[in-house]
This record gives sequence, C-alpha cells and structure tokens, in this order.
Amino acid sequence: MPVPRSLSGRIDALDALREVLREKKAEIKALEEEYDALEEKIITQMDTQQCQSFKAQIAQGTVSMSVVPIWDAESPTAFQDFSKYVLKNDALYLLEKRVAVKAWRELIDSGKTVPGLVPFVKRRLHLTTLKKD
Repeated sequence: MPVPRSLSGRIDALDALREVLREKKAEIKALEEEYDALEEKIITQMDTQQCQSFKAQIAQGTVSMSVVPIWDAESPTAFQDFSKYVLKNDALYLLEKRVAVKAWRELIDSGKTVPGLVPFVKRRLHLTTLKKD
C-alpha cells in the first residue's frame, strides 16, 4: 500500500491500517481460541487412549507437562501474601522485570525518584475515526 504524501492522506491511511489490524487481531483471537479448544480435545483423547505421543500423517503430538504458578483463587489475600513473602525473604527473583507504569508515575508525580529508572517520553499518535455522513 503506497503511503500518501499529504498529512490528511497519511492520517486517513493510518486509520485504515488500524481497522485492518483490529480485524486481524479479532481473527487471530478466534484462531487462538479454536486452537486451544482443539488442543484440549486432543489431550483429553490422548489421556483416554493412555498415550503421551501420537504420530499422524503430517504432524506429531506429544503431551508435555510443567508446573507453573497461578494465584490461589480460594484466597482473597493471595497477592498480598505473595508480596509479603517476596519482601520478607528477599525473593525479588520471583518477579519478572517489568515496572508498573501507573505506580511509577504516581511516585514521580509526588516528587520521589526511583533508583535505576529514568523517565522516557513515549510519543504516540491518538487517532479518532471521524463519523461518516
């Protein structure tokens, strides 16, 4: 798709691309849901047939398992309990390296500094589709 040279043309082209992205993301989400459902059916069928691996004509499937953490749904204080554990046991290694932007902004706005972090101005274009007549 050729990019127009005028600002008006570029903004309209960006809006059109955004719509295509929304459609494609919706398609991808639907495909991922279909994939997950089929994967679950296959795992269930393999469990029923008591097999861990199966070879078809074009692909092979092998069931693998790994233990991963999830929040304890029965505990309303799960996050707080986890946070206390991390702090009490100096277990920051349990956290992934991502800063909570909103909380960081609140600290900066209150005049505090956070060691190791510097502000970066991320510029984005806010795009609003105009109503068609």
